[in-house]
Amino acid sequence: VRKKTPAGGAPGPHAVGGRGAVVLRSAAFTRPRGNARRVVVPHAQARGEIPRAVKQDAAIADIAPKQLPVEQRKILETLASKSLDEADAVSADPNANPVSPEQLIGGTPILDLSAYSLNPNVRILAKTEYLNPSGSIKDRIAQHMLSNAERTGRLKPGMTVVAATSGNTGSAVAMACALRGYEYIVITNEKTSKEKVDSMKAYGGEVLISPSGVPPDHPEHYQNIENRLCEENPNLYYGVDQYNNPFNAEAYEATLGPEIWKQTSGEVTHFIAGGSTGGTVSGTGRYLKSQNPDVRVLMADPRGSVFWDHVVNGVAAEDVKVSKGWETEGVGKDSIPGCFDINVVDGMVRATDEHAFRTCREVASNDGLLIGGSSGLNLHAARVLSGQVEDGATIVTVLPDSGVKYLSKIYNDDWLSEMGVETTALCEEAQACGDLYWRPDIVDSAVAPAAAAKKAAKATEGDDLWSRESLEQEMNYLLEIAPQLVDYHVASVSGSERVHSRLQSPDELAATFAEAGAELELKENADPTDMDGIRRAVRAVMDNSVRSSHPLFLNQLYSGIDPVALAAEWLPPPPNAN
Repeated sequence: VRKKTPAGGAPGPHAVGGRGAVVLRSAAFTRPRGNARRVVVPHAQARGEIPRAVKQDAAIADIAPKQLPVEQRKILETLASKSLDEADAVSADPNANPVSPEQLIGGTPILDLSAYSLNPNVRILAKTEYLNPSGSIKDRIAQHMLSNAERTGRLKPGMTVVAATSGNTGSAVAMACALRGYEYIVITNEKTSKEKVDSMKAYGGEVLISPSGVPPDHPEHYQNIENRLCEENPNLYYGVDQYNNPFNAEAYEATLGPEIWKQTSGEVTHFIAGGSTGGTVSGTGRYLKSQNPDVRVLMADPRGSVFWDHVVNGVAAEDVKVSKGWETEGVGKDSIPGCFDINVVDGMVRATDEHAFRTCREVASNDGLLIGGSSGLNLHAARVLSGQVEDGATIVTVLPDSGVKYLSKIYNDDWLSEMGVETTALCEEAQACGDLYWRPDIVDSAVAPAAAAKKAAKATEGDDLWSRESLEQEMNYLLEIAPQLVDYHVASVSGSERVHSRLQSPDELAATFAEAGAELELKENADPTDMDGIRRAVRAVMDNSVRSSHPLFLNQLYSGIDPVALAAEWLPPPPNAN
């Protein structure tokens, strides 16, 4: 049954949403199955315009995994360019045209959180990924992975989509399946918050909950359950396999990376994000490095996760083991995923659940934002990094999901108390607390010189010969005496009468300087002169010089007069004499 928006513009009683969309849907509002895919057609199509989602699908359809990298790169760049152009059009006037749910994915604002930087000269920016329609960054990959599965024929009408998830991908896949007309089964574990489990169920599919903390090779591990279900139903189930799906990282390379580059006007110097599949840091980092090879990409990791041992200690992927459990959801892993590209990662920041959760509570109290645990970890890692990079750096991170998904945990005082975590903000020492690692070649080329400079400055701190006040007094004196020297020079070379020195005898000269308060004879424990005495001493030097041909003036005669430099040249005689 086709329901149209009435002529007056207001949605009819059976229209879905109020965004001026034409909806093909059954009169009973049952979710379409199989070939009865729900289609949302914005009014722009009635005017002959191609909707953004259709254009994106068309661009994605041209991408094949077996193509040469150069060809694939061109397609990705085209897709990214179209995505950005259309996002700009929507941002310029969000009410200009109705949009479909797919069009709400991506194009998220970037938030200035520089108040959390340990260095006032280093910016921290964060992409608000919780504004995606299902509430997380994972909407980007769900759309991209399912589009490519449909294009390649691995996902056909009537099949059931199966996905192992720590929560957010499950909700994103569930939403994508609701829009495309597929049944879905998502498998998560007991650590996942009730809010996220309810979100996965809300779209009408099935949610399986597996034990938490089982080893990766255990049959009840949530990834193994996905594999088993798909093996048992090869023509009925399609496994998303987000941890090894190449279109995971590619989604970020095509969308998130270009958005960050454009929103920072290419000024991003560091990108840092936690990982579970590794897709965010790999795909986004790959794009940013393609624009500027000097961009540094770091991964934030909770203590206990295997990424740290793999990257920092060189433990092989097949040999990694979880060292301890952690409670921060959506980051960290018990095995190395296939879509994680270690070659993109320049460094790591490791922190604890307490750092992540207390940062969440701090942001809620200070900025009125409820951010999720992985967002708290990312922001804390960015804060640690801000204290170790040079002035002028721009650090970009992501806020993958909202704190609304963790009201029963992170924002529940009783739960935090059970975890032994305080609800107050981190102290200054704790704000900088975290293990920071750089790849050896990065340390050699960038970090080591900066660290050496800081070390040298600290070693000589307090050993300056002159205080800041003395230096300022000296500079003020130079500026004051300069005009007198310029006048002296002008009179020497262009005066109406030839100017000569007084040509005093040594005794007379000594008496002149003594009168000026700067005796030529060095005396032990002599009283220092004052600024007036220095001025008189300089005048004595000038008065006792052959002005028009003095060697100190020769360079000035040919290069022009620099008053401050001229003063600096004239000042040495008094110190040299006394």
